[in-house]
Amino acid sequence: MKNIIYIHGYKGENSSKGKKLQAFFDSSEYKVHVPVQDPDSPHNTIASIVELINEVGVNSVFIVGSSRGGFYGLRVVQLTNVPCLLINPALNFSQTNYNSMLVVDGKEKTEKVYKEIIEIKDKILSEPINQELFNLFISTNDEILDHSELLKFMMKPKSIEMFEDTHKFYGFEATLPKVKQMIDASV
Repeated sequence: MKNIIYIHGYKGENSSKGKKLQAFFDSSEYKVHVPVQDPDSPHNTIASIVELINEVGVNSVFIVGSSRGGFYGLRVVQLTNVPCLLINPALNFSQTNYNSMLVVDGKEKTEKVYKEIIEIKDKILSEPINQELFNLFISTNDEILDHSELLKFMMKPKSIEMFEDTHKFYGFEATLPKVKQMIDASV
C-alpha cells in the first residue's frame, strides 16, 4: 500500500486538492490521508504528521503539501526523509500574511502561531535537508506568495515545474497522472 499524506494550506480543511487526490488515488494500491491540523500549533501539526508517517511506515509514504501545507511538508520531509510534491509552498511569511491571519484569527492566536512558524522556518533553513526528495509545482502568477526565497533555497530539487496558474493552482487535477508517476517512482 502506498500512503499519500496530503497537507492542506491555511484554512484549507475542505481543500479541493485533497478531495481530488482521494478521488484519483484511493484504491487497493493507494491510500490518501488528510490529517487534521492543529490550527493553534504548527509544531503539533508537524508532530502529528510525523507520527502518522511512523504508523503507516516511512517507506510507504509520499507527501503532497500545498501552500502552508507545503511549508509543513518542508519540515516533515526534513525530519523523516520521505519524498514529496510541494505545491506553491509558503516558505516566506510576510507582514501581509501576518495581517491576514490577524484579521481571521485574532491577535493572541496569530502571534502564537506566527512565532511557531518562524521557529520552524529557522529550522528548515539551518538544518540539513535532502533536496533530492522534493518535487515542486510553482505557479508563476501566484498572487499570494513570492517564491524567490524558496527558489534560492531549493537549488537542487528532484524536479521543479512552473505553471501559469494562481496560488490556488486550479490546474491541479490535470497534473494527477504526473503526480502518480512521481509517487510510483518514489515509493
